[in-house]
This record gives sequence, structure tokens and C-alpha cells, in this order.
Amino acid sequence: MVTVNGNSAEFRFFRPHAQSVYLIGEFNGWRHGELSMTCDQGYWQASIHLPVGEYKFHYVADGQHFVDYAAFGLEPGPFGLDSVVRIAASSRKPTIPILTVPAIRSEDRRRRNINAGSRADSAKTDLPNTLSA
Repeated sequence: MVTVNGNSAEFRFFRPHAQSVYLIGEFNGWRHGELSMTCDQGYWQASIHLPVGEYKFHYVADGQHFVDYAAFGLEPGPFGLDSVVRIAASSRKPTIPILTVPAIRSEDRRRRNINAGSRADSAKTDLPNTLSA
């Protein structure tokens, strides 16, 4: 499983009986043994920072290659399927200040509703009757 937060990707791989697990992919030139993962209760994990883009990768546990079906997808590679991790460009938009409006007390709200109702009633009576029988 891969979780991305900004440019940081966290890889987690469940292999409780493995002796060693490492990560290989386009981001390290597919070099074996370079990105070792650490184990915590059977979950092997590694975090790396990556530039924006898509990267194919595998997990290697005790010399055997594994794909991550919970990653961002699978793509065909020269030796079978490769997992994909995607680092998106920052989509942060400029923040817009939020205006605060003072709270309206319930008695003020009641007065406004009563006044609005009486204005609506008087407006109805002031209109000429255009529907005549």
C-alpha cells in the first residue's frame, strides 16, 4: 500500500515471515538492496521524497519480487506487471480569508421573522388585483 502526502510517499508491505524487504523502482534505477524497508509487526515500511511524476516499482522480499495491488495502478513492464506510485503537482490554491458574521440571538431572529411577515402581508394588500372574474 502506498500513501502519498505532498512529495512524500510511504510504502507499506505485509510480509510477516520475510527476513529482508527492500524497495526498487524507477526512482532508484531499479537497484536492488538500496532502499531497505523496516519491519513493524509484519508490516515493512519505507518513506521517500519524490519529485512530481509517476514511478513504477516493486517490493523485493527475500529475493522474490512482488507488486502492490493497492498502489495507484499496475502497468506492464519488461518482466511482468509493475506497481505505480503517482506524485501530483501541488494543488494548493490561495487561501481566501473567511469573514465572520456576528451571531443572531433567537429573540432578534423572532423579531425579524415577525417584521418580515407583516411586511409581506402589507405588500400583498398593496398590489392591484389583476385577476378579475
